[in-house]
Amino acid sequence: MENIDTLNAIKRNLKSQPGYLLRRCVQATSKAFESACADVGITERQYDYLYVLGQVEVVTQGDLSRLLDIDRSTNTLVIGILQKKGLIQRWEHPTDTRRKCVRLTKLGQETLDITQPRAIEAAQNMLAGLSDQEAEQFLASLTKIVDRTGGIG
Repeated sequence: MENIDTLNAIKRNLKSQPGYLLRRCVQATSKAFESACADVGITERQYDYLYVLGQVEVVTQGDLSRLLDIDRSTNTLVIGILQKKGLIQRWEHPTDTRRKCVRLTKLGQETLDITQPRAIEAAQNMLAGLSDQEAEQFLASLTKIVDRTGGIG
């Protein structure tokens, strides 16, 4: 059994690793979202889709994949789940049958209307321990990392 000083040193070392800290942040944001939206029955990723689709009338499945920076197979899976839940509608593009169009259904819009304020509140709670300037810098740093490392879609 390791002594407490060794374990504390290991913990300090973990907290100097960006991957560890980012995973912990993802776990915390996912837990906050799931707690806020458990009664609605959608995941954080599914919410991202509803959010985007709430901003546009119609988008192609490929454009949605690129916008959310999600690989094609995962995109198809999530869209299928949302379609089965009745939250989105999908159909062939009118001039290019290789492409699919996607939009929110009435139920999808209602679900977004319920979850969006909760998601915003959960995100604000995640940043609550930071000053406005620190929160802005944190988000700017994350954006810079994401932009520099590129997408996966």
